[in-house]
Amino acid sequence: MAVARRKWTCYICGDDVVEGQRFTVTSKGFVHLECLYRRIAEKGLSNDIVAYMDALEVLNYAITRFKEAELIAASAEVRAALQETRRVLEAEAAKVTKRLVEAAGVE
Repeated sequence: MAVARRKWTCYICGDDVVEGQRFTVTSKGFVHLECLYRRIAEKGLSNDIVAYMDALEVLNYAITRFKEAELIAASAEVRAALQETRRVLEAEAAKVTKRLVEAAGVE
């Protein structure tokens, strides 16, 4: 069964951001990670900014994998447990994104 992927618009490039792609959300809206990173790189990369970017990469990879695991889980109990953990990861990714854009001065 095909699952409809949600989509939004990247506030930097204007292209679609599709669920399953590498993206994040800032106070300005949805943004491709590559677009955000490009904008940050234009201002220069400190070790602290690189550390936030690396942490965000790890969290986004985990979120994507948890979403895929939810799709293949056979029981509602397992899907719910995976979803609960994914939501925690999403909240942590939001915190790291906020710290990243503040440190980089891009918002």
